[in-house]
Amino acid sequence: VEREDDILKDTQRLIETYHDEGRYAMLRVVVAPCSPFSVSRDLMRESASLARQYGVSLHTHLAENANDVAYSREKFGMTPAQYAQDLGWVGR
Repeated sequence: VEREDDILKDTQRLIETYHDEGRYAMLRVVVAPCSPFSVSRDLMRESASLARQYGVSLHTHLAENANDVAYSREKFGMTPAQYAQDLGWVGR
């Protein structure tokens, strides 16, 4: 398991080194924590902030099945979509 600061720094390095924002680019880097259930709230928030800072996309596995929805309701008191919105993942 990597430290969250290291994850974010390396993601920034990859964006700065490899991301091509050209219209028909074939090499794009996105910020993509595996799922909001396997990383911290801070990493989810900071991932969204980093993506917006660089104008890149976000990707995660938000609600792949009914168990994810039930887990989110139990652990966070909200649906996965509400949780994503609470973490700043909804919007541009």
